Amino acid sequence: MKTKSLLLITCAVGFMASVSTAATITISRGIGNAGIVAQNPASAGGALLATGGYYIAAGTFTNGSGVTQEPIITTEFSSLLAAVASFDVFGSSTSPTSGTTLGTISAGITALGGSDTSVFNTKEIYILVGNGATQAASTAFGIFKMTTPVFFPANVAAAGSTTVPTSSTAAITPLANAGSEPTPGTFQLATAVPEPSAALLGAIGALGLLRRRRI
Repeated sequence: MKTKSLLLITCAVGFMASVSTAATITISRGIGNAGIVAQNPASAGGALLATGGYYIAAGTFTNGSGVTQEPIITTEFSSLLAAVASFDVFGSSTSPTSGTTLGTISAGITALGGSDTSVFNTKEIYILVGNGATQAASTAFGIFKMTTPVFFPANVAAAGSTTVPTSSTAAITPLANAGSEPTPGTFQLATAVPEPSAALLGAIGALGLLRRRRI
């Protein structure tokens, strides 16, 4: 029993040490009304999600060989979900729920414990934003990168910090059909589930086919 306890303590200390030496990716709000999250172009600028607590992840896309491979996202909601699923998450956080940065994207993100951080070395940094507190709880997503690329450090396992500015003066590029930027520094998300009208049409079509088969 003592041996098991000692082993658990040793593992815990090792985990803490590995996290403390990992690089931190700082998603900086910058100046101006920047980093605001909006959802769906229901209006000109989208409906602002001003309560905060939204999912932010820093990461990249690789093809398994360590080469960055940006996904092609069509207008089909399923392809957006596939892109989210293929996102290599370096680390994640949530947007502030109080204070002057309420409802904005601003966080210091450290590598996930136990993950192989070497796959992120020198890769381009992407920002994944969801409208829920976690990726699993989100129904709308945006995938963004800096127009002038920002890269992970050459050795992300070492201490250090890379800043990704999301200010109103920074040029941010959303991936096609994975969000938009109606105004500088505004992250507008795309719905990742079928709209009620589309789902209803699909159900009616399925019923029609079923009735035809019976006849």
